[in-house]
Amino acid sequence: MNKRIILFSIGSVQNFIINSRKTIDLYNSSKILSQLIFKGISFFEKYNGKLLLPELEFENKLRSENIPNYFLLTYKNDASVGSELEKYIKRCYLEMFLSCLKKNFSEDVLENYKEQFSDQLNSSLDIYWVDYKLENEFTVENSNEYKEIYDKMYKYLNSVKNVKKFSSTTEEGRKCSICGKRNAIFVSPKINIRYKPQFKYSFKKYKENGFFELLDKLKLNNIMTTNYDRQKIRENKKDNFLCENEKNFYLKDNEILCAPCYLKRLYEYKRNLNIPSIAKIAVFHWLESTKKDKKYQQYEKNFQKVFQKALQKTRDLDKYESRYPEVWQSKAFSDVDDIDIRELKKSFNNLKNKNVTKYYCIYRMDIDDLGKWMSGKYKGDNKKSLYEYQFELSKQINNFFNYVRMESNKMKDGLLVYAGGDDLMVLIPVYKIYDFIKMISEGFSNEVKKDSYKNITYSQGIFITHYRAPLGEVIRISKEELENVKKRYKKVLSCFDVPKNASVISIINEGYDERSVYYKNNTKYKIIDKDVKTNEFLFCNLTEYFLYELSYYHDELESEFIGFDKDIKHQYECNNLMSMISVEQKRLIKRSVLKNNDINSENITEADIDILNENLINFLNTNCVRENDIDLQNYFNLFHVIRKFNSIMKEGLECENNGDKA
Repeated sequence: MNKRIILFSIGSVQNFIINSRKTIDLYNSSKILSQLIFKGISFFEKYNGKLLLPELEFENKLRSENIPNYFLLTYKNDASVGSELEKYIKRCYLEMFLSCLKKNFSEDVLENYKEQFSDQLNSSLDIYWVDYKLENEFTVENSNEYKEIYDKMYKYLNSVKNVKKFSSTTEEGRKCSICGKRNAIFVSPKINIRYKPQFKYSFKKYKENGFFELLDKLKLNNIMTTNYDRQKIRENKKDNFLCENEKNFYLKDNEILCAPCYLKRLYEYKRNLNIPSIAKIAVFHWLESTKKDKKYQQYEKNFQKVFQKALQKTRDLDKYESRYPEVWQSKAFSDVDDIDIRELKKSFNNLKNKNVTKYYCIYRMDIDDLGKWMSGKYKGDNKKSLYEYQFELSKQINNFFNYVRMESNKMKDGLLVYAGGDDLMVLIPVYKIYDFIKMISEGFSNEVKKDSYKNITYSQGIFITHYRAPLGEVIRISKEELENVKKRYKKVLSCFDVPKNASVISIINEGYDERSVYYKNNTKYKIIDKDVKTNEFLFCNLTEYFLYELSYYHDELESEFIGFDKDIKHQYECNNLMSMISVEQKRLIKRSVLKNNDINSENITEADIDILNENLINFLNTNCVRENDIDLQNYFNLFHVIRKFNSIMKEGLECENNGDKA
């Protein structure tokens, strides 16, 4: 029996998760892919399969829940089983979906619509694989032979991915309200019948009388809408609809979903009921701090009264989003008595801190050039075989992600979306940003940056986001911005890529308009008697100055210099402009200190101003796109971003201070 090796991958995780409206959609997207990869690995047990990469410990639940979207393994069989594996994965995907539906729909109904379910589910997966026949004497310990095969398989896999797959299936009808690509199948019962989606397969299998019998069966099972016009169906046989059960609480009142998006909502629903909403992540710290306020009990009593009445009209309400006063003016609260709303507003206004936090943070990180590290490009004089080198690196990375998962699971007000492969996504409150990125930095240094891997780096994105900004759009923006910062600081020297090791901070507002600042992580800044790296300078030192409300000096600086960097062609022009900005900036900072009566002269001295100015010029000088250049837009974005970050942090400090006084 021949020995073979297969490299298998399921599309892009990012493209799969981007179609998410709620945190449960986002969370389940990652879990579904991990489960399918696990099924794929388990498929090779009957072929004596041996997993080579990634390093996994399935007995450890934490590690098995976040499996990377690929695997490399050897197995024994005379012919390739790649096609069989692909069919198996698609079958598992369909069975996963059907098993979720069995609680609410009869098996007869599911069988009738299995074809369309299958088409839609398959269209949402991008499956790629490369299978290779090995010589009998092949061993992973043989570095040269293994490297040749490893490089060849990844080259072939990338070639396969570059071939665009087109679906032969066409659907006509109203599209899913989340992805907008596929026909909606599952509908909230409150959707008007004229907007119910079209169903395409049932007329192929049923004659007219049989079809009406099917409709009656659907109606009997509370699946079909109760009001259907037989004559209209005879005239236009496309108007055949599947409706969500009235007892279902998975869809919002206005949602219509395709099969893949419905699965993301439904997958292990009961187990995931404790997944925090975006509003909870944003408001949780304010709520917990406000509980210390003496006036809180009256506010909470009034809130629960109003909230329960509003729930009678709609099931879409989130109890944490309903903490925002502007929500009380929405249609959901229109049937609540005005007197109850007034009492709620009155008790809310009696609270010491009325600044309910509206922002949360999406944190993303991506290991720089992991594919090149795994290929042995940076192996240098390491004596280990390539496979041993890869396996050790994979193990260290898994140890790091395992550490992150354990730390993240301690959070009451955060959500770990995924941690595995080469990337990480976490939703956290804004006030936890610095502690979290510090934990990531320390964990990565302790678990990954060892011995031969001490030069490996990662890039990260910190996206401070308004709770009303559409989640799917925010995920898309965060993906693009993380790619932008990696491209910005990618430099090629000879045949080697210099690690990016960079960050981006973005403020994404309600209309998902954004402002971003890019910077290198390892730049050193002087703080009194020590040197600190960029993150500590930005999130600790610079924000401290903003607490004294010095931030507005930069508006004048921006109006004076914005655009001056566009026509620079020579080094001396760059140096002259840098000197001008330094002198003017120092003057404006000093003036801001003198004008602010709340600042004690002992708080900010002349020496402090010199250090701050020097550090800011250092930031401007080191974070340009090119050497010997100036990027003023990025520099001024820094102040806008830090100002907004600081204002949000002030709300948190106000929460804590007021709570202590209460």
